[in-house]
Amino acid sequence: AVPPPAAPAPPAAAPDEENFDLTPDPAPRAVAPAPPAPHTGGAGRDSAGHDPDPGVAPHGAPGMGGRPRKPGGPPSSPPTPPRTSPTPSAPLLNERYTFDTFVVGPSNRLAQAGAYAVAQAPGQVYNPLFLYGPSGLGKTHLMHAIGNQVARGASGTGEGRIAYISGESFLSHYITSLREHRTDEFRRKWRSVDVLLVDDIQFIASKEHTKEEFFHTFNALYQTGKQIVISSDRSPRELRAMDERLRSRFECGLIADILPPDLETRLAILQKKAQTERMRIPDDVMLYMARLVQSNIRTLEGALVKLIAYASVVGSPVTTQLAADILGRYYIAAAPAEGGSAGGGDPDLTPRNAPLTAEAVQRVVAKKFGLAPDALTGKKRDRDVVQARQIAMHLMRELTEVSLPGIGQLFGGRDHSTVAHACDRIRAQIPFDDDLKALVDDLLKELKSPPDA
Repeated sequence: AVPPPAAPAPPAAAPDEENFDLTPDPAPRAVAPAPPAPHTGGAGRDSAGHDPDPGVAPHGAPGMGGRPRKPGGPPSSPPTPPRTSPTPSAPLLNERYTFDTFVVGPSNRLAQAGAYAVAQAPGQVYNPLFLYGPSGLGKTHLMHAIGNQVARGASGTGEGRIAYISGESFLSHYITSLREHRTDEFRRKWRSVDVLLVDDIQFIASKEHTKEEFFHTFNALYQTGKQIVISSDRSPRELRAMDERLRSRFECGLIADILPPDLETRLAILQKKAQTERMRIPDDVMLYMARLVQSNIRTLEGALVKLIAYASVVGSPVTTQLAADILGRYYIAAAPAEGGSAGGGDPDLTPRNAPLTAEAVQRVVAKKFGLAPDALTGKKRDRDVVQARQIAMHLMRELTEVSLPGIGQLFGGRDHSTVAHACDRIRAQIPFDDDLKALVDDLLKELKSPPDA
C-alpha cells in the first residue's frame, strides 16, 4: 500500500520578519525549489526530499548544538581546515597594520597600551576593550594589530578563531541570514570565535533587531571568556540610540579615546611613513606638512603620497616650496595650530599658504556677531549665540576637514548629531534668506583672504 502523503510544512516566514527565538529552527522546513547543485558534504536527504538542515555550517562550532547529518548518500569529502575568520566574506586583516607600525603619542597612548595588553592575553584583561575617537586617528589600525598579533600565536592561543567585521557588515550579514532563513548558522559562526573585533559599532545603534542579536552575541562570548574589541566614533555614553543594556556592557571594560595627534606625533607619523615607503623627505618639508594637516592621520599620509607622486612625475626635488604649491590648496588644518598661530612660527607658512584653522573660524564668526569666542563653545542659548554657533559649525564643515564628532568637540563637546543639524539648517536656509546668505558670503570672503588683504 502506498503511504499517504505527508502533511505540508507550514509556510516560511517572510524575509523581512525578524524572529529572534534562539532555539533551532523546526525541521523539516519548507524551502523554495532550486536547481540541483553538486554535493559538498555528502549529507543524505530525508523522506520528504529535503536537506536535513540546510543552515548548518560544514564545521559546527563546539557546544553550539548543531544537529548531525543523517548517514547515507555519497561518500563525504575530506573536511575543510578551520579558517581564522568565521565567515569567508568577512574582511581580511591588513598585515601592514601592526603594533610595530603604530606611532604612539600622548593622544593615543592609553588606547595602544590597552590594545597591546589584549593581544597578549585575549579575554583575560580589558574585556571588552572599547576604542573611540574621530575618523582617521588609528582605531582600525589598532584593531587589525590585535588580530594580527593573536593570529601569529604571540598570545599563546594557538589556533584561535579571529573575526574582524564592521558594524555595517554585521548588519548586512544578519539581514542576509534572515532572508535565507539561516539565523542558526549566523549565530553559530559569530558565537564560536575566540576574538571578535567590531569596527564602527555606531552603524547598528538605530537597528533594533540587529542590536538585539548583537546583545546576545556579546553575552555568549563574554560569558565564555572570549575577547571582544569594539570601536566607535563616540563614547558609549554618546551612543544614545544604543540600548542602555549594551552601553553598560561596553562600559564594563576599558574605554580608551584617541584624540588628534600633536605636532611631534604627526612628525613621527610622517617619518615612519617615509621610512616604510623608502622615501627621502627633507626634515623641513615634513615639518611643514605636519603643521599643514593637523587632525586626520589618513589625510596626513595621503598628503605625503601626493607630494612624492607629483615630484616623481615632474622630476622635481622635494622642497618646502613645492609642498606649499602642491598641498596648500588641497589640505587645510583641522585643529587649532600649535602656538596659537596658523604657521606655528614657521617662516615657510606665509599668509598665502597658511592653513585655515578651526580656531580662526570661531574667532572670525564671534567677532562678526560681537561675541567672545568662548561664547560659541559655551552653554548659552541666546538667539544670536545659537545662530553664530550654527554658522561657525557650517563654515568649519565647509572649509576644514574636521569630522562631525571633531567639530562637536571643538564646540564644548557637543554631539555629532547637533553639528549635523546645525549644518543642515544653515544650508537649507541660505537659498531663502538673503540676509543670511550675505552674512555667510562675507564670512567666507574674510576667512579665505590673507590677513592683510
